[in-house]
Amino acid sequence: MKNPYSYRLALVDYARAHGIKAAARAFQTTVPTVRKWLRRYQAQGAKGLQALSRAPHRCPHKVGGEIEKPVLALRRHLPTFSAQRLRRDFGPGVFVFN
Repeated sequence: MKNPYSYRLALVDYARAHGIKAAARAFQTTVPTVRKWLRRYQAQGAKGLQALSRAPHRCPHKVGGEIEKPVLALRRHLPTFSAQRLRRDFGPGVFVFN
């Protein structure tokens, strides 16, 4: 499967013409998978057949902008220190801004 979009479009076209179970058998996939792509196609059209990003929407442990620069400077100065050791040895109190 070199082009997933073309595969999904063919799957949806087949499902619309012959039914969901027949499409699942013909494309050797499951009924829920056929339903998923058919629903996306019905809701969004051809754009819905493109793959969605699996990247997280947010990163809860990411450091904010004002703390990031001093932490990166510390990491360059002490490259062998892990994140846990930096947190333990320096803690948040070391990053006070005037």
